[in-house]
Amino acid sequence: RNTYLTGTIRKNSKELSKSLINRKLQPKEIIYFRKNNVLLVGFREKKSSKPVYCLSTAVHAENKIIRSKRGTEVEKPLLVAEYNAYMGGVDVKDKCIYHATCSRPTRRYWKNIFSNFLDMALHNSYILYKANTDKPLSKRNFLCRIVDDLCSQPGPAPRQPPEPGAG
Repeated sequence: RNTYLTGTIRKNSKELSKSLINRKLQPKEIIYFRKNNVLLVGFREKKSSKPVYCLSTAVHAENKIIRSKRGTEVEKPLLVAEYNAYMGGVDVKDKCIYHATCSRPTRRYWKNIFSNFLDMALHNSYILYKANTDKPLSKRNFLCRIVDDLCSQPGPAPRQPPEPGAG
C-alpha cells in the first residue's frame, strides 16, 4: 500500500461528497475533506476562475504561501502547489502532440492508449533527431518522412496462386 496518487477530479463525479457539490466556494476559499487516507481539496483562487478539486494520498491538509509572477503572495493548498509544480511537463507534452496526433475518437480504450503511446514515441524520436542533427527538418516534415519510409518498406512477397491442374 505504498502507492501515492495526486490528481484533479470533476465536481460532478459520483464519489464526491454532496456537501462539496452544493457549496459555492468564495474567492481564496479552501475546503478540505478526508476519508481514510484520501484527501480532497476544493480551492477557488479568484472570482473569475472556477473552483479546482484535487484528490491525493500523498499530501497533508496544509496551506503554502506562493509568490506569484507579479510578486504578490498567495495562499494555496499544498496539494494544488505540488500538483502545479510537477504537472507542467504533461501539459507541454500534450501541447506538442496536439497538432500532429494519430489518435481518433473511439470507444475502445485500448486504441486510445495505443495512439497515445505512438504519439509519445514519435514526439520523443523527433526530440532525439533534433538533438543529433545539424539542420533538422520541421516536425511536420519529419513525421511525413517517417510515414513515407514505413510505407515504402518492402513487405513479404505476395503468394502466387497455385496453377490449375497442378497437384
